[in-house]
Amino acid sequence: MPERLQNIPSEIYSFFLKIIFPAIVGVGIKIAVEMQMDSKKISWVNVILSLVIGVGMVYLFNGVINRYIEEDYIPLVVGLVAILGKEFAVYLIYKLNVDIFLTALVNAGQDFLLSIFKKKQ
Repeated sequence: MPERLQNIPSEIYSFFLKIIFPAIVGVGIKIAVEMQMDSKKISWVNVILSLVIGVGMVYLFNGVINRYIEEDYIPLVVGLVAILGKEFAVYLIYKLNVDIFLTALVNAGQDFLLSIFKKKQ
């Protein structure tokens, strides 16, 4: 087996340990702080969008982070990029009312699925 193919499992492990895990932790902490500070409830759609967008931003900047940041600071920078990406997404979500649209879309899909299963019975 070529040397490059033998390094794939260690690269995947490193990617999840250094990139994905700190991104999820960073966004999760930010969501928890928002829930404590805001009196309004945060919807599940908003939480899922925040996680997907925060981790997606880190995934987009993965190459830049690995190349230009020292290895000791990678988890810190990953968390920072995830939180900044989430804040940017929150601005766009509320500015464009995407949250309301996606919540309505999920509710319509749920109603559609329930109507299909009720017809079968």
